[in-house]
Amino acid sequence: DRGGGGGEPLTTATLRELYENWEDLEYCPDVTVDASAHADNQWWALDAYRRLYTAHPIKACVPVLRKHLKLDRATFEAHYRRFGRLVKFYFDSIEHLGFNTQPVTLDELSERFPLSEGAKADYLSNTYDPTVSATLDLGPAVELLKHNSRLSKVTAGNKKGEHHSFPRNMRVDETALPKLGLKLPPIIDLDPKNLNPTSVWMGTSSSNTPFHHDSVDNLVMMMMGTKRFTLAPNTDWHALGAKCNHGKSGPGDGLCYASEPKVPMEQTYDFFHKIQTDVSAGQILYMPAGTFHAVQDMGPNLMVNQWTSGSQGIGALFLNNDTEHWSALWHRLNK
Repeated sequence: DRGGGGGEPLTTATLRELYENWEDLEYCPDVTVDASAHADNQWWALDAYRRLYTAHPIKACVPVLRKHLKLDRATFEAHYRRFGRLVKFYFDSIEHLGFNTQPVTLDELSERFPLSEGAKADYLSNTYDPTVSATLDLGPAVELLKHNSRLSKVTAGNKKGEHHSFPRNMRVDETALPKLGLKLPPIIDLDPKNLNPTSVWMGTSSSNTPFHHDSVDNLVMMMMGTKRFTLAPNTDWHALGAKCNHGKSGPGDGLCYASEPKVPMEQTYDFFHKIQTDVSAGQILYMPAGTFHAVQDMGPNLMVNQWTSGSQGIGALFLNNDTEHWSALWHRLNK
């Protein structure tokens, strides 16, 4: 079920009717696709995106869908995911699909996750831990956010994995989501085989994320606070001197980092398409697979990430039936 019946006719409506930032979009330039020669070490899906963005150019801006407009899965896939287009929209736009998630305040988080006696600020990153989903005690982290404390690594004891004083890419399963007051947005296939584990991030004004790209589609859901995203299209891959870790765990193919991971957000650049947008509580940012992003936390915040996975990991390939690239990927991963 693709949730039809509520979407606006995006192909016939005007920019002014669709987007809050329509004036910016009218003057926003198209992304120029880098014509660098194929390199053996490049991200496996790059050539497919080059073809797509050459045939269907994207803007070097993030459109912000008007709050009153309804978005369903069919419309989202047909207009944004299929063409690898960035978009930002409000929780309100998918409320008609049963998405009743509401943004929260720091005080509300504190009430929901009170600081219990003896609880420690110790959160495992990057790896799924079933005990975390079972308890999801965010009380110590919320207390740190109240004081806008700096992120620190927790190294005491014989711990495996990377631990932090508040969640950074903390993987949880569906049992944890109701404790956050969160539902997954029904504009993607929510079959678990097509999803990576949901990831919880908390931050303060001192925390940030370096310039990189994930290799599957990403929905960023802001529950509290604001994050500033500095973005670049995946076709700027060579210009950014990216390097991937080339894992063989699945179609995600690992992370790819820009050669300069700490991109000054206030600076202008002429060698790549710098796109900047703030994502605030109650908003969702869709980033197509391979979109480079550096993130600066603008104060205490809570964000939830949902990455896709499997054969639907990259909507621009799955929805366009780009069998050439999928076949090459599966052959390489399974040989």
